[in-house]
Amino acid sequence: MSKLHWSARGGWLLALALAGVPILGVLLRSGGSGSPFGPRTVLAAGETVIFIPASAQLAGAAGTNWRTDLEIVNPGAGQASYTVALLRRDTDNTSPATRSYTLEGGRAVRYTNALSSLFAYSGAAAVRVTVTSGTILASSRTYNVMVAGNPLGLPAGSTFGQFVPGFAQSQAIVVGENAYLIQLAHTPNPFSGQREGFRTNLGYVNATGAALGLTVDLYTAAGVKLGSFTDSLPPYGYKQVDKVFERVTAQPVTDGYAIVRTTTAGGAFVAYASVVDNVTGDPVLVVPQRITGSAPPTPTPTPVSVPISLLATTTMAFDRLRLAGTGGRPTVEQTILDLQTKGLDGFINSQVQRWPTILTKITNGVQASYGSGTTLSDGTVLKGSATGTTTDAVITSTKVQGTVNVSLGNLTVNDAGVLIPVKTVTVNLTTDSQHHASGTIAVSGSSQTAQGPATISGSVQVNTAQCARYPVGGSVSVTHAGTTKTIVFNNRCDGSFGYQGALEYAKFDTNFMKCDGSGYGYHFTVALARDGNVLVVDPTCGGASNLGSRDHRVTGNISATAVTLHFRSWYGDHYYQGTFTGTSTNGVVYTGVATYTVTAYNVSHDPTSGVRCQSQVFTSQPNDFSLWVLPSSYCSP
Repeated sequence: MSKLHWSARGGWLLALALAGVPILGVLLRSGGSGSPFGPRTVLAAGETVIFIPASAQLAGAAGTNWRTDLEIVNPGAGQASYTVALLRRDTDNTSPATRSYTLEGGRAVRYTNALSSLFAYSGAAAVRVTVTSGTILASSRTYNVMVAGNPLGLPAGSTFGQFVPGFAQSQAIVVGENAYLIQLAHTPNPFSGQREGFRTNLGYVNATGAALGLTVDLYTAAGVKLGSFTDSLPPYGYKQVDKVFERVTAQPVTDGYAIVRTTTAGGAFVAYASVVDNVTGDPVLVVPQRITGSAPPTPTPTPVSVPISLLATTTMAFDRLRLAGTGGRPTVEQTILDLQTKGLDGFINSQVQRWPTILTKITNGVQASYGSGTTLSDGTVLKGSATGTTTDAVITSTKVQGTVNVSLGNLTVNDAGVLIPVKTVTVNLTTDSQHHASGTIAVSGSSQTAQGPATISGSVQVNTAQCARYPVGGSVSVTHAGTTKTIVFNNRCDGSFGYQGALEYAKFDTNFMKCDGSGYGYHFTVALARDGNVLVVDPTCGGASNLGSRDHRVTGNISATAVTLHFRSWYGDHYYQGTFTGTSTNGVVYTGVATYTVTAYNVSHDPTSGVRCQSQVFTSQPNDFSLWVLPSSYCSP
């Protein structure tokens, strides 16, 4: 996971994610020991048909340029003859283009860039070699050729590629067999300024002259079935499904596998996968492991992502605003002035320059890709993507107005999904000669969920002359599954806000070691609010707790038997940060273990003042930390 220090400016500017570009590139494979597809070229003694299941002469995604070299060797003493057939992608290849050759004993021949040199063909295809006399070995290499000025700075002509063996007709998967393709991975939306992770392409070739039906099941390493899809191949048809996991999920897959099978009587096919590095275009070939007479595993139920709550979302936004003007971060007014001074394009350019691995400029907006995990400075983990665009922005020295269309795509926050991923945000702010901003920011949106429609609506009142960081009024409501929950903003300027809706409460008792490990330092209690299974700091407490401790950030999830909390708190010049996991037998008291660090700074609440002490990672003793479910707010009178 990458680390990102999230500025207050970043909280105001929507960061967005990148649309994946389908990869046209070729899928490669090599044999695995113990598999019926061994790590070898095919010796065609008695074998008359050999398939090279993937080859290419084309430009692919992310600047890749794919080529295939075909190699034929005659290991015998006498002359061999053979015919090479072009099995075009997504085509009925009953009558393919062919070329026939002879090769003397003990000789080898390499057809460089075979699709072009043999068939004057550009595109993706499989190759079938039919032996008419003698014995041959057949294999190939498919590779990405780097051009001048490539992103990696490599010399023109450098290649990344992989050996692709030939597969004999007898090695094809038939009815009653499953082709397992393992060690797969997928990172969504890789092609922007942030290239990372891998993509998996899945391919198959029909080894018969009749149409063939296929079923593909995709799983995570934990046995969670992500989904299935069906496919078909015409006679001797070849097909490649690029970024195959995107057929069934928008989430990253760090480790997964595929099962491919057919129920077509007399059907036979060759399957493979290619796991391609999104940075270099370097492919890793995966050949099938043939499992006979075994049904696919019973799927583990796919977990349902719990949407992040309105309370948790607001708490996180307020925590960002709390940092405005601290640690070198700009204030809200400075951010607005920067936008007015540079204009929309200039402002976006400056943000992209600041976060080149996350942000990408698009027409009238910006995209961000958080990949498989981007960790903010407070420990929040973002995954997936987001996009924001505007077509009616009016930015002058006295006003900032416009409508921003927000699409959060497959974004998750600490693995929680987004209830309403598409929203409209309308900004109407005016500024005075002192750069104070006032006006409203309105939000609206709707979505369909398994529990019924969900809507969000409301507006936030802003007056930075009255309150430099936080809103001074307004409300935002979310209605879902027959209930409405509302955040009501106040002008107390302390990071607190009202909440209308059913809430439960809890308290988090803490007992921390001293920074140098010499004994216990501080004990304090943090008031928490519970919205469903989500826990956050109780907003009615203004972010403070007993003994003068303050600026708490606690987020987590709770069930009847377990709780996980990520916390950080200040006490004077001491900063505490860690994770608590606990269990309960009664749903009221949760006890467990915390791991945390302590940092002491030279000046209270000022992380820029220099570190006086940095602790080791502490593991708590029994009863040092606990969580209690309460009937009412801990900080209520």
